[in-house]
Amino acid sequence: MIPRFKKKVKLIDIAHKAGVSIGTASRVLSGKTDVNIELIERVQSASKALGYIPSETSKTKLKQELKSAMGTIGYLVDTQDQEKRDLQRDSFQQGFLEGMSHEISRYQGNVLFSSCQKDIETETLPSFVRDQLVTGVVLKVGFRATFEWMEKIRQKVPLAMMMHREESHLIPSVMCDNFMGVRQALLHLKGLGHQNVAFVSDQYAGVRPSLHHIEREEAFRKLTALLGFNEDPRLIQSVIRDPKKEGTLNGAMEIALNRLLALKGNRPTAIVCAADVYAFALMQVAIAKGLSLPKDLSLIGFMNTDVGAQSNPPLTSISVSEFEIGCAAIDLLRHQLDKSNSTVRHIVVGTELVERQSCARV
Repeated sequence: MIPRFKKKVKLIDIAHKAGVSIGTASRVLSGKTDVNIELIERVQSASKALGYIPSETSKTKLKQELKSAMGTIGYLVDTQDQEKRDLQRDSFQQGFLEGMSHEISRYQGNVLFSSCQKDIETETLPSFVRDQLVTGVVLKVGFRATFEWMEKIRQKVPLAMMMHREESHLIPSVMCDNFMGVRQALLHLKGLGHQNVAFVSDQYAGVRPSLHHIEREEAFRKLTALLGFNEDPRLIQSVIRDPKKEGTLNGAMEIALNRLLALKGNRPTAIVCAADVYAFALMQVAIAKGLSLPKDLSLIGFMNTDVGAQSNPPLTSISVSEFEIGCAAIDLLRHQLDKSNSTVRHIVVGTELVERQSCARV
C-alpha cells in the first residue's frame, strides 16, 4: 500500500526527521524489506510523530512524482583521468555510484561519471556542463576546488557537494556524521575501560588537511572532555609529512607512535585513527616495536575499508553508508530542480561501529 500523508506532511519531511534519504523513507513506508532495521525504525518513528494516513488514493500522485524525469546528473571527482578506472573499482566509489544510480533511476535519470582535476587546475567548466549535457552536478572534491570554479558550474546547473562541505559557499552538501562516528568509537573504548586514548592522523606540509580529519579531530577534543577521558593535548598527533622529502605513511605513524609511547604515565592504551589507513600503518609499526595488539594497544579506524576484516588483528572501524550518501546527494539536486529558490541544506548521514578484534579490555 502506498502511504498517504496529511495535507502538510510530505515525504521529504519524514526523511528529514528520520535523518535518511527520500529514497529510503519511500522504501520503508511502501513496505520494502531491503532496508536496515535501524533505518526502518527511524522512519516509522518519524512518520508516526508527523502523522500519516495510508491510502490507496495517493498512489497516482506518488507515481507521478516518481516518474518525473530528472535527466542526466554529472558526478565529478577531483582526480586525474588515468586514475578514473581505479576509482570505479574502489568500493567507496561503487557505493556512492550505486546510491546515486538507485535514487536517480526513480526519476528516469542516469549518472555520468568524470574526473575534474584538470578543470579545477585551469578553472574551466567541465565539458558536460559547458555542452549542456547534464541537468545537475554532484561534486566530490576537496579544498583544491575554488569557490570561483564551483560558482561557474552553479551558474549553469544545480550543484551539490558530496563528502565535503563549504558552508560559506552556500552549496548544498551531504557528509558522513564525523562527530557521531568519533563518539561511537570513544564510547566503545570507554566500555572496555580505556582512559588514555589518543587520536592520530597526518597531513602534507603546505596542504590543507582533509575536512573529515579536521572534523574528527575537533570531535575527539570535545568528546574526550565530555566523556571523562584524559585530556592531555599530546594524545592528539597529526604528523606533518613533507612531500618533497617523500615521507612515507609508515614513517609518519612511527613518529606519532614514538611520541605517544614516550608519554609515560599518560601513555595511551588505545588509538582512534582518522582513517583506516593510519590504523593499518600503526599495526605494522607497533608489531615491529614488539607490541602485542590489541593486548598492549587497541586500535579503531574510520571508514571500514574492505581490507579491515583481513588485517591482523581484524580492525574495528567506523562504517559509513556510501549508498545512503549517494542517495542523499541526488535528493539535494532533486530538491533544487523542484524549487529553484530552495533553502541550502547540509545533510549528515549516520555512521555505525563495526566491532572486530583490534580492541581489548584494559
